Amino acid sequence: NNDTNVSNPLQVELETGECEEEYTLCTSSQDQCVLKDLVCNGNPDCTDSSDEDISFCTDYTCPHGARKCTSGVECVHDSNWCD
Repeated sequence: NNDTNVSNPLQVELETGECEEEYTLCTSSQDQCVLKDLVCNGNPDCTDSSDEDISFCTDYTCPHGARKCTSGVECVHDSNWCD
């Protein structure tokens, strides 16, 4: 049973406790995953906001097609780099 909802950036994997490849696990919500493209983007998507935690985002490597802002925390997609 897969509870993935493609219209929602969050995915719940209660049976396995693991996220699909394009998702990452929220820190304190062990049954909640968020799309990697939405991690460290300045908008919390995990209910615990762990996807925007400053210490986590400082060490986070942005996904392909995105890069860190000069702050070293937030990831911005290349297509939005000069907006």
